[in-house]
Amino acid sequence: MKLGLHYWNYSTPADPAAIAPTLAQTASIAEQAGVASFTVMDHFFQMDAVFAAEEPMLEAYTTLGYVAATTQRMTLGVLVTGVM
Repeated sequence: MKLGLHYWNYSTPADPAAIAPTLAQTASIAEQAGVASFTVMDHFFQMDAVFAAEEPMLEAYTTLGYVAATTQRMTLGVLVTGVM
């Protein structure tokens, strides 16, 4: 069985300056633990059913490029992407 991690909450920790290092650390730890894939979502705003629309939401493909620079083996992908 292969396990994946979906990263969807960019509000933890609350300091916006900590978003990038927390994302990189999470992906790195997941990879070291044997997680096979890492996905993010590409909504234009945070989902209202979960968090306020004003909460941080990163653009998925730029986020995955950043994660790719901090990982080596995991498959990276977008779980949901915006369509114009």
